[in-house]
Amino acid sequence: MTTKRKYSKSISTTGVKFTRDVVNSHNCIFQEVDLENDIGNDAYIEFTENEEATGCSIFVQIKSGSSYTKPDGNYFFSADKDHFEYWSSHCLPVAIIIYNPINNQAVWCDITEYLTQHPMVIEDGPYTVNISAAQQFSNGTFKDFASHFMTYLDAYKYSSKLGSALQKFADRENLRNCFDGLTYLHTFQRQSITSWYYVISCYHNFRKHPLLLHLTAVISYLPGHEDIFWHKHNIINENTRKAALDLLKERFGREEIIAMLEIVKDGGGFARGAIGQCVYAIVCQIKNHEIILESILSDLDIGDETRYWGFLLLIYFTQFTGIEKCIELANKYKHSFSDEEISQMAKGMTEELEKNKRFYLIC
Repeated sequence: MTTKRKYSKSISTTGVKFTRDVVNSHNCIFQEVDLENDIGNDAYIEFTENEEATGCSIFVQIKSGSSYTKPDGNYFFSADKDHFEYWSSHCLPVAIIIYNPINNQAVWCDITEYLTQHPMVIEDGPYTVNISAAQQFSNGTFKDFASHFMTYLDAYKYSSKLGSALQKFADRENLRNCFDGLTYLHTFQRQSITSWYYVISCYHNFRKHPLLLHLTAVISYLPGHEDIFWHKHNIINENTRKAALDLLKERFGREEIIAMLEIVKDGGGFARGAIGQCVYAIVCQIKNHEIILESILSDLDIGDETRYWGFLLLIYFTQFTGIEKCIELANKYKHSFSDEEISQMAKGMTEELEKNKRFYLIC
C-alpha cells in the first residue's frame, strides 16, 4: 500500500499559500510557524509602510475549505472553549482568515476584538463566529486589513499583556509560547526598559536554543545597523535605548559572545542581511570585546568553526589599531585550526589582508 496524503492537507496548504501571496504582494512579511503546534495553521504577519518595517506583528489562524461557507454566501467558523481561551490569552492580536478554494476568495475576522467585545462567550459560548462575505481578505482590501491591525500599536503598549508575555517568553521548552512572548515584547513594548531587562538578562539561557537567532536579531535593534529599516513605529526612544545598551554592556561577556558566534554559520555568516551583521553590531558594544575574542581563539576546547568566526571579528577590529599588529595577529592564529577547510580559509584571509592592507567583514 502506498503512502497516502489526506486531501484536507492539500486544501489547508492552498489557504496558507493564498494568504502568503496576498501578504507578500504588499511587501509585508509572512512567517509560517512550524513549532509542533496542535491549534491549526499558524503564521505571523508583520506589516510594513512605505517599504519600511513597522514592527507591528499579528498572529494568524488560517482555515481552508468550502465547508466554512453559509448558504447565504457569508462565512462562519466553529471552535471550542479551549481555542477561545487560547486566543483571548494570546499576547499578540489574533486574526482568523478563512479561504474558500471553490471561488478563490478569503475573508477575515479580528478574533481579539470579537472576544474583547463578547467576553462571556469565552466561558459560555457559543463557540461559533460569523463573518460577513464583505469582510474580504485580498490584494484589493489588504491595506484596510493592515490599517485595522496597526491600531493595536498604541493599544498594546499599555495593555496588561506584558506579564503574560514575560511568562510566555520564559517558557523556553514551548517554542510557540516563547516566540509569542518575544514577538510581543519586541512589537509592543520596545519602549519599555522592563522588556529589554528580561531579554538581555535571559540571553545566556538561550545558548543553542532554536530561538537564539531570532533573539539576537531583536537585541541588535539596540545598537542598530544599516540594514534595519527604521520607521516612526519601530524607533526606540533614546532614553530607553541608552539604558538598555548600558545594561547590555554590563551583562554581556565571554559566554554571550560564544553563543552568538555559534549561530553565525546557520544564519549565513558575516554578510549584509545575515545574522552575522547583528552579531557584529552587538559585539561592538561589549566591554573588552577584543580581549574576549582573543581568549576564545586561544581556547582549543571551543570548536574550530566558532573560533573561526571569532578570528574574523578579531582581525576586523584589530586592523583599526594598526595594520601591522593586525597581520601579526592573523599569522599567530591562522595555524590554530585543526579542520583543514577552516585552516585554509584562515590562511586565505591572512593573505588577503597582507595584500590589500584592509579586511572587509560585511559586504
